[in-house]
Amino acid sequence: MTMRRKKSFIKNIFRKAKNLSSDGLAEESRRERGSSLIGLITTMVIMSTLGTGLVYVTSTSTLQELLANNHARAYYLAESGGRYALSAIRDEFSKRLSSPFDRIYQTLNGKTFTVSSGEQILISSVAHDGGAPDTLTFDTTGITESGFLQAKRRLSYIVQPANQGGGGVPGETTYEEIFEPGFDPEDWDYNKEKDGIYSGGPGGSWGDFKVADDGSMQVVRTISNSQARFLLNYKPDFFYDLWYPSGSLSYDVQTKIRTWNEAHSKWLTNFMAGISFRMNAVTGADFHSYGAAFKRGDGPPFDLPDATKPYVVFWRDGSGQQRHLIAYKELSSADGVISPLEEETITLQDSMDDLGIWEVTVEGDIDEANPWQLTDGSYHSSLSSVRSGGASEGGSSILTYRSVETDPATGEVISYDYKLNINVPSTLTFWHRGNNFHNTRKGYVEIAVNDGDWDDVLSYSSVPIYWDEVQLDLSTVPGITFPCELELRFRYENSSKESGEWFVDDVSIVTNVIQPHLVDWSTLLVRVIEETSPNRVNRFAIFFGSPEENGSGGNQSLIDQDRFANPLGQANWPPKSPVDAMNPGQDKFTLVSGVNSADTADHPWYWADDSLATSGSYTVSGCTYTLVNGGILEPYAIFETSCFTTDTYTVNSEIGLHAFGTDVAGNVYFGDVGIRIPKVDAGAPDGSGFIIVSP
Repeated sequence: MTMRRKKSFIKNIFRKAKNLSSDGLAEESRRERGSSLIGLITTMVIMSTLGTGLVYVTSTSTLQELLANNHARAYYLAESGGRYALSAIRDEFSKRLSSPFDRIYQTLNGKTFTVSSGEQILISSVAHDGGAPDTLTFDTTGITESGFLQAKRRLSYIVQPANQGGGGVPGETTYEEIFEPGFDPEDWDYNKEKDGIYSGGPGGSWGDFKVADDGSMQVVRTISNSQARFLLNYKPDFFYDLWYPSGSLSYDVQTKIRTWNEAHSKWLTNFMAGISFRMNAVTGADFHSYGAAFKRGDGPPFDLPDATKPYVVFWRDGSGQQRHLIAYKELSSADGVISPLEEETITLQDSMDDLGIWEVTVEGDIDEANPWQLTDGSYHSSLSSVRSGGASEGGSSILTYRSVETDPATGEVISYDYKLNINVPSTLTFWHRGNNFHNTRKGYVEIAVNDGDWDDVLSYSSVPIYWDEVQLDLSTVPGITFPCELELRFRYENSSKESGEWFVDDVSIVTNVIQPHLVDWSTLLVRVIEETSPNRVNRFAIFFGSPEENGSGGNQSLIDQDRFANPLGQANWPPKSPVDAMNPGQDKFTLVSGVNSADTADHPWYWADDSLATSGSYTVSGCTYTLVNGGILEPYAIFETSCFTTDTYTVNSEIGLHAFGTDVAGNVYFGDVGIRIPKVDAGAPDGSGFIIVSP
């Protein structure tokens, strides 16, 4: 083989080898790419299958959780419905009314209640199964959501209602007691409130009140009619849930009362203020309520034997504003709720025999011959008076009080003091007359209080020609409160050239004689006892107490004047009736009795016809009242009548507060209203024996 052929042969070999290598690699690459795609597709199929299963598992779990929650909520709704039904059943049986099962059926059966979330409670299948003891059955169903997510749960109850053979301790008494110091308007039946003023009754037709700075309730407005009345009722539904067993209702209610005119710094002398009770009447169309009150003075709603004396009264409200006095008891300072008569004190008294305590000045153009001066030409007492007169055009002659301090040795004036220190309500008195006092002649009595400006408190454009007495109660003057420093002057003006004269004599400032008045925050307490056997009767007892200890303190007598204090901020209570014995520590009230003896109250109960209440009875508008004994310590102390008993079928106000009198607006305060309701007299208490058999 030639050299050329060898080279050609070798080239062919290399060329084939190269082609072979290139084609093999490409084919192999193509094989690798195909296998990767198959793997990817396989992986995607597997993952898709797993994902579908995972979504199914998750969705199923979520749905199951939602359904479980809905079923739980449905159960709790059904349970809530059961509690509501049990409460309604318990309430009906506690009232001790006839046919409770009929009312329970009407109240509950087939009723659907929708809660705020839109979910519902259904009470159904209410049935009275009878038996011994009586048994009630009912179902409650809770319903949530709607559609395929809706859940329902039903609970079936078997109940043996209250007070069937009961339990409890015979003779034991427990109490529902409501008392908070101060006054909460939300406990009372008011119509509206604006700027802290509350209006009582429909449309504010019973008067207005507010909460005073000391937390008490202050009467703001009375109804403007002939009786100037204020009424305020306790929340109507309070007693409805607390009926005494056998369909009767007994309770004690108390309040503390203040009668004080802040603006004029004096106590009221014409008012009636107290507690209304048995406002839920069923006997007779002429009844509205009973009342017990402190009263002083003539006027609405009735008069008493002596308008200058304070009393505690028992009265009755009828239709057409016919208010009838039933009985009264006169109060004295020995009772501890009435202040003693306070003697007068003299701050200023001058018969005008000289000008020693008066300063005479002149302003403007006035006849120099006629300033204020002594005269014996006309006087009321003694031998002289002072007069001013003359003719001028715009001038004034002024007579100003001033006290003079002199040196005892030399008689020289050391100082003048123009101020009178007046610590308590007082009255300015003087006598005056005029001569040719008319037209352009003017007279003024002026005062300045606590270094203030001079103000006219009296002014005259004419004066009687004969001596006439003038009295000005300084407590009625705006801007005066006591104690105060007061300056006093008389000013005469004449704006013409015609002469005129003004005479003044016997000037005095004397402390007002303070008549007996109600001691601030004296307590009035009413006990209402309703009995149903052998006949349905009401019995009423009236107590009073004082903020401080009275007499020798507490003892074992309930009707004498000696007792411990019942101060503001506390609600003490007398022992339950009948009271046969008493611990002296319980003696914080005086029970008003018909007994009149040396060791008891000074004044007993009298009927409205002024006969002694222990003898006979008293009848008004068809209702007869007698005074009976309670326990040994309650001799002739309890009014008894078959009229005006509890209406057990309606929800109305049972108690309230009232005030009558033209001066009570702004000046009568009620505080510390307390209510105590006996829950058991003997045997089982309300609600005992209540058994839930199932569930």
